[in-house]
Amino acid sequence: MPWQCHICQEVSEEICPICTKDVCANHICEHCRRCTDCCQCPEENAHRTGE
Repeated sequence: MPWQCHICQEVSEEICPICTKDVCANHICEHCRRCTDCCQCPEENAHRTGE
């Protein structure tokens, strides 16, 4: 049974190192590798824009 993202319920392959919940590629920050709920990157919305 595949794991599910705690945010959107899509298939997830990673775990947030802060909250330790499953997270999909759409909800993990490329900069800090945290889920979008835990991300504290200084770039405003860096995890949403992909910049």
